[in-house]
Amino acid sequence: MRLALGVVALLAACDGDTLRIAFQVSAGPIQACPSTAVPPAPSCADVPMLCDAVLNIRIVRPEDPQETYLPLCEAIPRGTDRDLCAIEQIDLPARQLPKETLEVQVMIWPRDAVKADPMTGELDCREIYGQPVTVGFGVQGFPEEITPSPALGGRAYYRPGDAQTVVTLGCSDLRAVNRPACAGQIELRAGVNELDAPLRPVSSVPPAELLVSVGEPRYDPIRGEHEWSPLKVLDLQPIVPGQPPQWYAATDTLSIEDSMCVEVIGNRGPNTAVLRCGRIDPQDRTLELTGIWLPATRLAQLLTGLGFVEVPPQGLTIGILVDAQGAPAAGRRIETSPSTLVKYLSPTGQVIPNLMMTTSSGLFVSEEAPYGADFRAFDGPTEAARGVGGRVNGKVTVVVLQLPP
Repeated sequence: MRLALGVVALLAACDGDTLRIAFQVSAGPIQACPSTAVPPAPSCADVPMLCDAVLNIRIVRPEDPQETYLPLCEAIPRGTDRDLCAIEQIDLPARQLPKETLEVQVMIWPRDAVKADPMTGELDCREIYGQPVTVGFGVQGFPEEITPSPALGGRAYYRPGDAQTVVTLGCSDLRAVNRPACAGQIELRAGVNELDAPLRPVSSVPPAELLVSVGEPRYDPIRGEHEWSPLKVLDLQPIVPGQPPQWYAATDTLSIEDSMCVEVIGNRGPNTAVLRCGRIDPQDRTLELTGIWLPATRLAQLLTGLGFVEVPPQGLTIGILVDAQGAPAAGRRIETSPSTLVKYLSPTGQVIPNLMMTTSSGLFVSEEAPYGADFRAFDGPTEAARGVGGRVNGKVTVVVLQLPP
């Protein structure tokens, strides 16, 4: 039998009765879906689904929701119009059902949130984003607005003798199936950590005092340097509320060749912009990035240890090597490609002359590595970590190298 909005789907009951499921879309005020009608009367064509999605139907005994008669978890075909009407193309399997009151739960999840068997590709809606999930429903029959919540969902009850069971689908988190990346845009999310704790979100300054942007340094053949051009930089906006803090943007105009940097700078007091860069696949449409905040006092300490009053005009690279838990890692050699001199710093930022490996600070510096250089950490003869850095005119570039477990 075929599933359709406004049209019934049939499931055979044990005594010959049928469970007829019809669907409609919430007009509000709770979990209202978009509508072009006045007053609102949304239809499936009004509800966009730009991203791949999965239909999840559960028919259970209300007193024992673990006993499922129809654990359907099936990818929704991508319709021509990329909207909710695409679920009309799904066929429901036949199931024998008891003649008693049954709870009908319907959920729609983003495809990338649902676990798939690596061998068969079969979907399993019991795990969402890698975690076992049980969705609760409120008194209005819509999914509870917690994380994770389905993009759309609804609950209704079948009672023997009912002509049909109408499930109203509420738009619980419609953005989950309408991310800009699914429309061909580049979607960017960035967190900000600190140099001395590069795996932990920033805590020494309020997120509202940080300006975060992304871009790619470009080579200026006349000056022979890499520049950070404001014309090729995209500003990210803070997500409020956000825990941990995140900054976000979506665009279809960002020009990327093979790397991207996150720039972090404070909007109060003296400070210097800091870049953290990494190689990316230009075909990626969703980018998860992390920038580094370097307080002015800590930067001044490191510059003093290097013999500088301020950041050199041509820029420099400061790096830190950490273990799998994020603690500074000592006793490893750092090399750059192309090869440049690497200096190793004490916890107070002093250069240790003639030292050939990281100290307990994990800090290292290259004054000469050009932008795009590979920084590699070696554990004995074995390469253990790799990152991208190099000088950008007037900037501090930070490289974070993390050892495997």
